[in-house]
Amino acid sequence: MVWVAFSLTSRLGVHSSDIDAEPPAVVDAQAADLASDLTVKRPGKAIAVLPFANLSQEKSNEPFTSGIHDDVLTQLAKVGALTVISGTSVRRLDRSMSIPQISAILRVESVLEGSVQRVGDRVRINVQLINASDEHMWAETYDRELTAANIFAIQSEIARAVTGALQATLSTQQLADIEARPTESFAAYEAYLLGRQQLRQRTSETLFEAQRYFEKAIAIDPGYARAYAGLADTLLLQPEYSGVSQEEAGNNAITAIDTALELDDRLGEAQVALALYKSLWQNDFTGAETAVRRAIELSPNYPEAYRSYGMLLNRLGRLEEGLYNYRRALELDPLSPSTRLLLTEILTNLERHDEANESYRKLIEVAPDFPRGFFSKGMLEWFAFGRLDLAVPLMEQSVAMDPGDPNMLTFLGGLFLDLGDEATGARWIERAEKVALGSLWANVGIAWLHLYRGETSEAVALSHQTARIWSRWYPSLALLRDDHVAAGRYQQAIDTYRQGYPELFDTHTPLVLEPTNYHAAIDLAPVLIEVGDDERANELLDQSLAFVRDWPRMGGYGHLISDVEIYAIKGDTQTALDALRSAIDDGWRATWWLRLERNSNLAGLRDEPEFQRMLGDLRADMAEQLEKVRANDQSP
Repeated sequence: MVWVAFSLTSRLGVHSSDIDAEPPAVVDAQAADLASDLTVKRPGKAIAVLPFANLSQEKSNEPFTSGIHDDVLTQLAKVGALTVISGTSVRRLDRSMSIPQISAILRVESVLEGSVQRVGDRVRINVQLINASDEHMWAETYDRELTAANIFAIQSEIARAVTGALQATLSTQQLADIEARPTESFAAYEAYLLGRQQLRQRTSETLFEAQRYFEKAIAIDPGYARAYAGLADTLLLQPEYSGVSQEEAGNNAITAIDTALELDDRLGEAQVALALYKSLWQNDFTGAETAVRRAIELSPNYPEAYRSYGMLLNRLGRLEEGLYNYRRALELDPLSPSTRLLLTEILTNLERHDEANESYRKLIEVAPDFPRGFFSKGMLEWFAFGRLDLAVPLMEQSVAMDPGDPNMLTFLGGLFLDLGDEATGARWIERAEKVALGSLWANVGIAWLHLYRGETSEAVALSHQTARIWSRWYPSLALLRDDHVAAGRYQQAIDTYRQGYPELFDTHTPLVLEPTNYHAAIDLAPVLIEVGDDERANELLDQSLAFVRDWPRMGGYGHLISDVEIYAIKGDTQTALDALRSAIDDGWRATWWLRLERNSNLAGLRDEPEFQRMLGDLRADMAEQLEKVRANDQSP
């Protein structure tokens, strides 16, 4: 049994809904430091669209005002001759800032600001374009009857006027894209905006609420492509948060994606959703790359497309290319903590840990309201440096800021299990189960707790549920494997991998191992040896070893001690022990008890005196680090 430290962003990528969910922060000139290390050159003239002010008397009109702002951004983002700063960054600015200050921080030549007032069946939208020197370039007031046709017409007129004022060229196709009306129904548009608002909050409850709003928009207007794209994003997130099975979510999501693209094959959001589905549900990385590159072509100012491409390249081990795309996303969204987080995580995969540590420091300093900054810095201390005592306060800070995130709660519990504090670990894991019963992370955490207590049968039962939610969650498959093997059910053990990792059984194409499947290849090999298929088992082990030799050991996405497992399965005991000693000396501590005491791949090492000495060293180190944690807790 093994335990991988996928963060949520590593496994499913960061959706636009995740980015927008970040709480607003007051950012001053210090924010310029957040993007000071970028090297990607921006194409075209750069513009920021500030959040529109809601001048309506009812606060309930805020989603409408926010939606108008988002849609103006979307329209301008279609203009390839412009660089349009994402809404995430502009929402993090202090509204009392001057235009020259905003221009300097975001590195833009102009700023568009506006307001929305809705009264009865009328809407008034005021906008003005100002250059970096605080000189007015253009202004207009739109006072119209409140209809979908008028709203979209206003947005198109604003986009054309701004493009003209900035002397940016519009192609015939871009003009057609800007003029297009997503729906003729204002009721469908309002339902869509409410769905997008719920999607941003990213909880089990709000995801189901978002699904209902998007389905309502579709029921009102079955030809509303963006509503189908929003529905697809919602469905793809549900296995992570709501306990919906991977199969159910995927089947429903691909139907929504296909419908969206049939209605509008130039919809960048749907292309990004298609890339995610092809990557995580079909393991079709070529198709995923084609889709995300198409999204970038269609929406050159859409940071989510670059983030998704970076995530895909990260999973494929093409790390430098991934880093470039994350930097491109930051050019478009320079104050986005989530994008900075993704960039920093890929630095850890490149084993540039000191650089990553500095990037986390910068992130926390500039975005102290962003819980995942603290969480991921703690994961770095834990998985890259073995400093669990330093990880604890960082990860505790993250869950204090966002107590409803089952991912962070589960890993904080796992951190205390590593330290040997079962009671505290159980408390955090049980909180994850309480806030997200039946979700992937809640199930994983409770399974770890059962394993820590030696309750293997309970962990196996829970692993059946986890495998149904996510068939490629390889730690659960390893537990099911051990259960089948112990009962002599070798074919059932093999079948658990055949369903989740069909590529490991394809003898017609060359075997390709990458970050998402080499773990499973290692775990499958012992079962193949048991049934006499030594040739395939050795092929899996040899290619896995070749992969991990070129992949970092340390960090949340590192292989940790996979080389030790391979040597142990091969029966090369001394090489396995030498590799284990090297890992421990390098600072490996993460998941030590689970990998060394519960992992059947290392069964052949456990009676070795040298193995027992190393196990004793780790226990002593954990006890010492736990004492530091407790001493810090008692500090005044």
